[in-house]
Amino acid sequence: MRYQAEKCLNTKQTYAYPCRMCLEICPHGAMTGHYEISEERCTECGLCVAVCPSGGMADPLARAFEQYLFSERTERLISCPQAAEPGDMEIPCLGILDRDSWSVLILLAQEQPVRLVTGDCRHCPDLPACAASVRVFQELHRDWPGHATVQIVVKPVEQETGESADGTPEAVRKKNGWSVLQKHGWNILKKAMKKPEEVEPATPYKQSRQWLLRMLADRPQAKVPFRALTATEQCTACGVCVSVCPQAALSEQVEGGTHLLILEPGKCVQCGRCQQVCRAAALDFTVKNLSERLLNGKVLIHEGQVRSCVRCGRYVYNDSDPALCVICASARVSE
Repeated sequence: MRYQAEKCLNTKQTYAYPCRMCLEICPHGAMTGHYEISEERCTECGLCVAVCPSGGMADPLARAFEQYLFSERTERLISCPQAAEPGDMEIPCLGILDRDSWSVLILLAQEQPVRLVTGDCRHCPDLPACAASVRVFQELHRDWPGHATVQIVVKPVEQETGESADGTPEAVRKKNGWSVLQKHGWNILKKAMKKPEEVEPATPYKQSRQWLLRMLADRPQAKVPFRALTATEQCTACGVCVSVCPQAALSEQVEGGTHLLILEPGKCVQCGRCQQVCRAAALDFTVKNLSERLLNGKVLIHEGQVRSCVRCGRYVYNDSDPALCVICASARVSE
């Protein structure tokens, strides 16, 4: 796994409550507060990549997965290292699949069989990562009635005993390529990985979001259930949500006293910062069925009058009556 500081939400926009999802979600405690990854603890389960909203955590080998997704095939067969066979597309663990990745697989399943084959996760140290990914799929399943079937097959794998590359006896799993759960596989992985300076530069979107946008662009009529930001009439047009958005997914325009709040859904990573700072509690995330045209476009989510303080003219950050800013409201209480 690789930390890309330039794509981390905490780098893009300073915030009182920094994002710590990758640090807190790691089931092996492999990450430090300085985003350093322990080679001894990391099993490459990919859960940090899946939960990272903006691509701050990335898998340099994901390019091979992208090429597989968009290649010409009659069937997609994706396997974890425990169950991989020659000819399969091997990923480190189902834990690396986020909601956008699952959406891509479902779109593919509308046209051809898609099968995910795993080993017996009950005996795998990456069980928490796989379970987290399955919960994301179940949530998408509820939001997408009648979607195409993605078949998940559990293939038990026999355990062997052998020696690692350095001669140390250890339990060996049948693997094919990724081989990262035990020491003997780490050397294989390092040979396959690019050097840091050779890794492709960061792109505006997380990799899985790019895959989803590309998949939808090839299917103009297709729609996917997307957690889109919405605004209610409680919005006071203060603009604070725009200022804290690390993705520049929100923008505003003021025309003749009318305030327009505009969302670019494709840029939104549902980090929730806008929701947290909205004193009027006017923002929420609602599942909407969006096509590529809407997902990659701009949507007006609120139109209303700018509310200014009746005393000083500053923006009003809540739905108070009379309209008073925080400073004037405090002064009024003291009076």
